[in-house]
Amino acid sequence: MNSEFNPNRRETSFSPADLHIEQRGGSLYLYNRTSPLPPPVNVAEWLDAGAASHPDRLFLAERDAASPSGWSSLTYAGAARKVDRLAGGLARNGIGKGARVAALARNSVALGILQLAALSIGAIFVPVSPAYAQGRRDYELLRSIFALIEPQAVYVGNADELALALALTPPSALRIVADKGLAALESEIEPDRLYDLRAAVTSSDPAKILLTSGSTGAPKGVINTHGMIGINQGAFAAMWPYLRARPPVMTCWLPWSHTMGGNFSFFTILANGGSLYIDDGAPTADGIARTVRNITEVQPTLYANVPRGFDALLPHLKDSAVAAALFQRLDALVFSGAPLPRAIWTKLKALSLRVTGRPIDILTSWGTTETAPALTATIGETDDSASIGLPMPGVTVKLVPDGDLFEARVKGPNVMPGYFRAAELSREAFDDDGFYRTGDALRFVNDANAPPSLFFNGRIAENFKLTTGTWVHVGQLRVAILSALAPLLQDCVLAGEGRDEIGLIAFPNIAGLRAIIPDVADNLDDAVIDHRVIDAVNARIAAYNERNPSSSHAVRQVYLDPRPLSVERGEITDKGYVNQRAVLRNRADAIEAMFPRPDQPAAGRSR
Repeated sequence: MNSEFNPNRRETSFSPADLHIEQRGGSLYLYNRTSPLPPPVNVAEWLDAGAASHPDRLFLAERDAASPSGWSSLTYAGAARKVDRLAGGLARNGIGKGARVAALARNSVALGILQLAALSIGAIFVPVSPAYAQGRRDYELLRSIFALIEPQAVYVGNADELALALALTPPSALRIVADKGLAALESEIEPDRLYDLRAAVTSSDPAKILLTSGSTGAPKGVINTHGMIGINQGAFAAMWPYLRARPPVMTCWLPWSHTMGGNFSFFTILANGGSLYIDDGAPTADGIARTVRNITEVQPTLYANVPRGFDALLPHLKDSAVAAALFQRLDALVFSGAPLPRAIWTKLKALSLRVTGRPIDILTSWGTTETAPALTATIGETDDSASIGLPMPGVTVKLVPDGDLFEARVKGPNVMPGYFRAAELSREAFDDDGFYRTGDALRFVNDANAPPSLFFNGRIAENFKLTTGTWVHVGQLRVAILSALAPLLQDCVLAGEGRDEIGLIAFPNIAGLRAIIPDVADNLDDAVIDHRVIDAVNARIAAYNERNPSSSHAVRQVYLDPRPLSVERGEITDKGYVNQRAVLRNRADAIEAMFPRPDQPAAGRSR
C-alpha cells in the first residue's frame, strides 16, 4: 500500500494566484502551480481506508422494494469483505493483472463491487453502456467493442434483456450473469496471495478502459490509469475543499460507463468517505419522477447532473418539499457534459436562495474521457454560467490559435497514455510537444472586473461557415438559443453549413409546452403543428434575433422535430450529450424542409 496516501488529509483550496500565465510562439499557456496530491497506488485502497476508519458508514445503496427502508445498501466494511471475496473468485478463474473485465449493466451495488474487485487485483474494468446491447438488430457496435477489448470476463446485469449480447461474448471468456452469478463467483483465497496480487499493481497500470460514443465509427478505448483517477480526486479536493469538510452524500443517475458518472461521481464518494445512493431515474418523462423521489428521501449534500437533467428537474422544484429536500443540506450543485443555459442557472440560484437564504454554489469542470475526467474547475461562487474555471493542480492548458478561435490542448498527470490497441490514433491525439488535442475551443478572460477564467467555446469540428464566409460557433450559440426559448425546447441542433442563414432543428420539451397547450400528449406529432406552439416559438425567436441580428447569430429557419433524439443512431449519449454531426446526418429531411432546393417549395415545419 502507498504510505503517503492519507484519506483524511485536509487540502488547501486553490487560489487564482497559483495560476501561471505565459505567452509563447503565438500560444497561451496556463499552468496551475499547485502540486497535485500523491494518489493511492491502487484506487481500491480508498475502500480499505474507509473500511478501517468508518466501517459502519453507508457506501453504496440502491432501490429495493423488498426492503423496509426501500433501499438495499452496503457499508464500507461490508463492501470491503465482498470485494475481497469477489477478487478471490476472479483470481481463481485466471482473471488477474491486465485481464479485461467487461460489464454491460446499469449502475448497481453489484456493478460497483465488481469494479473495485477487478481494480484491486490489477484487472482492467471496461464498463459498456447497456444501450449498445438493446434495440439493435446487428449489434455492430457491440461486436466491434468485443473485437477490440477481447475481454477475459463479461458481466451482464440482466440476462433476459441482454441475452443476445451475452451470445457475442468470446467463447473463452468467463461469463457472469447478474447478481447470482457474482455471488456464486465469490471465493476466499490465501491472504498472502491476495496481498501479492494487489502489491503488483502500480499507479501507471490501466484501471479502466472507457469507450467513446462511437458516433463517427467504432468506439475508441480510452485508457484510464489508477494514477489518473487518483490525481483527479486530489485535484478536486484542492479546488473544492468542502468535499473533505464532511463526507458527501449523493444520489446520482449518471451512467458509470461515462467519465462523469464513473470517475467523478463514483470515486468522489469513495475517495472522500461519502455515501452514494444510486438513482434509478433519468431525465426522461418516465424516469424523472423516480429521480425526484430519490432526492426527496436522500436529501443530498452534493448533487451532480447534466444540463438536460437539471432542465427536467426544474418543474418539480416548484413543489416546496422537493426544493427543500434538494437544497437544505446541499454544499453545491455540479453540472458537466455541456454548458448550462443561463435560464436554468438563474432559476436554480433563485430557488436555492428562497429555500436556504443563500444562493447555492453551482460548480462545473471541463474535461474529456481522456482526462479521467477533469482538466479545469470553477472555484466557489461565480455569476457566469459559461465559466469553466481554471486549470486543476498540475495541469497545463495550451491555447493554440485556430482561425478566430483557440483550440485547447492539455498536458498533466491525469491525461491518458493513449488509446487501447490504437497506436496511430494515439500518436495523432498528441501534438509535437506532447499536449493532448481536445478538439474543444476555449477563450481566456483576464481583466480587472472579474476573476480570471476560461470559457467553453464549443467543439471546433461542430462549427461551420455560411456562404458569406462567416463562422457560426455552434457551442455558445446553442446555449444562448436554449436560454432564449426555455422551457419550450428540450434541445436543439444548428444547421446552415454552405447556406446563407442559420437554421434550427428544435426538439420540443413536453413539460414546457404544457403551459401553452395543457392537453399536450407525450406524442408530439400534433403539438409541433399546433398554431399556439408555432406562434410561441416564433415570438421567442423574433425576440432573440432582435438582440442578435448578425448572420452568425440570428436564426432564420426553425424545424420543430417531434422525433426523439436516438441513442442507437449516435445522436445522443445516455448521459444527454447531443452529437451535432450525427443529428444533421440522420435528419436530412429537416434540413431539406428549412433549406429547399430552388426547384422545390418549402415543406415541413420550418418558419
